[in-house]
Amino acid sequence: MASKTKPTLYALLIAIGDYQSPVSKLAGTIADLRDMETYLKEVEADHFTVDIRTLKEDQATKDNIIVACLEHFCKAGPEDSVLLFFAGHGTREYAHSSVWTTETNNLLECLVCYDGVKIDEEGELTTNLLADKELRYLLHEASSKGAHVSAVFDCCNSGENTRSALPQVVRRFTPPSNGATAFPRRSLNQFFFWADLKAKALINDEVQPLSTWLPEGRHVQLAACRGREFAYENTETNRGAFTESLVTTLRKSGGKVTYRDLQAEVSNNLRGRFDQQPEAYPSTNPEDLFSTFLGKAVEPRPNYGIVQYNQPEDGEARWVINMGGISGLTQIGTKVLVDTPDGQLAAEVSRVNLAFSELSFAPAAAPDPTNTYRGVPSTQHLPALPILVSFAAHAPAPIIAALTKLLSEKSTLKITGNAAAAKYELSADEEKSWLTLPGDHRPLIHPVQLDDTNFTLTWNRYFDHLVEWHRLLDLENPAPFRFKKFPLQITLGVLDENEQETELPDREYHQLTFLPDAEEGQHRTISFRIRNTHDTELFVALLAFGRDFLCTSKFLTPSVVALPTGSSTAIFNDRRNPGQLQVEPNDYMVKDRWPVDSIWIKCIASTNETALKSAVQEFELQALPHPHSREKNFRSITPYKPRRTGPDWITRTFRFDFKLEGSSTV
Repeated sequence: MASKTKPTLYALLIAIGDYQSPVSKLAGTIADLRDMETYLKEVEADHFTVDIRTLKEDQATKDNIIVACLEHFCKAGPEDSVLLFFAGHGTREYAHSSVWTTETNNLLECLVCYDGVKIDEEGELTTNLLADKELRYLLHEASSKGAHVSAVFDCCNSGENTRSALPQVVRRFTPPSNGATAFPRRSLNQFFFWADLKAKALINDEVQPLSTWLPEGRHVQLAACRGREFAYENTETNRGAFTESLVTTLRKSGGKVTYRDLQAEVSNNLRGRFDQQPEAYPSTNPEDLFSTFLGKAVEPRPNYGIVQYNQPEDGEARWVINMGGISGLTQIGTKVLVDTPDGQLAAEVSRVNLAFSELSFAPAAAPDPTNTYRGVPSTQHLPALPILVSFAAHAPAPIIAALTKLLSEKSTLKITGNAAAAKYELSADEEKSWLTLPGDHRPLIHPVQLDDTNFTLTWNRYFDHLVEWHRLLDLENPAPFRFKKFPLQITLGVLDENEQETELPDREYHQLTFLPDAEEGQHRTISFRIRNTHDTELFVALLAFGRDFLCTSKFLTPSVVALPTGSSTAIFNDRRNPGQLQVEPNDYMVKDRWPVDSIWIKCIASTNETALKSAVQEFELQALPHPHSREKNFRSITPYKPRRTGPDWITRTFRFDFKLEGSSTV
């Protein structure tokens, strides 16, 4: 039998060190490229047919980089992988706020190509930078045929897309020579894709949402540092600190390491030596963090976290595990078993944050603080949803047994005979199975036929989705220590048929009625504005939940907004109607004569921007297929004394019930 053809890895490796004035030179970038190239040829060649293209020094002009990306990556098919690697300078330029509306700081992150910054014959500074929006276009094109795409950036500002003047290190950052925050704003025509996309971006002179004309391609980005940090170059080894650690970790694992664990290991290696925090960003699907480097395999979402000794910005060192409220780890005092070379050690959760939790070990029982470890919580305290089962007398016994077994094996579900205590009711007859509210006959999601070949798998996915939806809906901080009350003043309003706004009472439950409209159908518009009343800058995210089991953070653009003390913002950033959200009923609920349709809005306020941004990546859940949908498949986007320093977070959830006309109660 012929052996299966290996997939191809299409790698483009770019390194620039010999920059021309006024850009400072870098010593370690070419060594970074060689190290990555050697690793790919010696290790990844076991998994791929490796096709590498390199651009070094004066070869790496902006035009050459664009052409190489488009030509090289377009060869990648759905079974292949793509790697874009860049080692050089990073910088920023001012953005067109009217077009790049998601850039709240009015800045674009950029790669400095070989010809990125020049002084012309008249002594004027000119730029030809490769902006993050141009990289977005290139990565979208690379992923268009279904290839797994990875992008690795060892440069400054890469966390949103530099090597500090500390001993033995050099920043990889190019600042404007005039002391400005960023380089001058370029004309839109200087974005290489603008001529092709202008007609989609501007319709009747109105800028369209970025996602409609410049969608983000699916990829995973490994960045040397966060957006406000520098990436460093180690002059002792003449290599980038990030790339050096990255390649070392990849070699040690044979490339069989998930992006999640790779980021944690590299961060730990750099901690205490270089003032930078590497990050891993999945562009569209949080589950991509659990695929191995270059997409060789997708691992099940692990029930362990990475435990390490962390020295945060506030200067207070502590043991942490990268699991927090978003992972279902919500209880202070939860036991965590930490695997070390000398056996397991027991730790206890002492504080819960959104994306991580702090741990405490017994005196003299902590492991070596220079290493990272795997930690397994004794329980993640996910809610056990009570399910009422009511099978028809003529439902097949094997079906009853399969569903009962599935419910019994899930720690997040429990079977109950009490309809009043149940969240949902699972029913089955001789043809199909379906889920309703207790005592109601109307299916909430698409029924599953008994002869469906994926019967058990479909219900397994349905149940996992329901648990995840409820976990996010119930998400709250068990012990906020910096907030005596919710730190945002929230002003709610509702518009009448004449579009006149009436302020709603400051409470968390509201009953409203949809307004009929001959052209648009039933709808209602609510307004939502927030003001920071706390004594420090806060970072705010918004989650919206629907009866169709949707959860999304995309009503707020960008999904995390910085809110200085005393400042206000419209929570729904609709360009034409700032601060307003038009709600329409689900069609299937109208068809099935439901009495109400509901939405929930959860505000999350945090003092830690990075933690909130990391958590937001896991907030997306697509709606489950509705009862009348022809599409059955879906994709889910899973004794203590508090200290008075460090990050904190808090939530507040609002529910709106909208009465539906012509409804029935059963």
